[in-house]
Amino acid sequence: ILISSLIPSASEPAYYYSRNNHRIPILLRSGDPIRAWVDYSSQEMLIKVSKSPLGVPKPRRPLISFPIDLSLVLDEYMYRGFSASTGLITASHNVHGWSISIGGGKAQDLNPTKVPTLEKKKKIS
Repeated sequence: ILISSLIPSASEPAYYYSRNNHRIPILLRSGDPIRAWVDYSSQEMLIKVSKSPLGVPKPRRPLISFPIDLSLVLDEYMYRGFSASTGLITASHNVHGWSISIGGGKAQDLNPTKVPTLEKKKKIS
């Protein structure tokens, strides 16, 4: 989580919690699609981040829970987006869909069958 800085306020390796609370790693370089959820409660002043492989339901336990009052950093009109970096390794990061709710309601779930896909490039040996 980056808030007005390039230094993370919170970070975790890529994994998710199973139904019985086991940490299961997600290998990002596999190219397999993953789902991510970012939930913010203005009442609790808490941002929660969860992720899981496509087809696995949203974990009950978030990957990150970070206390912050976003009203101190959000303006009335802003851009939102994603950023990714891999260092020296070349990679492709694609957002295939996103759902947002403003005003306290739950964001609509995305139907994975209606989200566009990209073909995997074959590796050259």
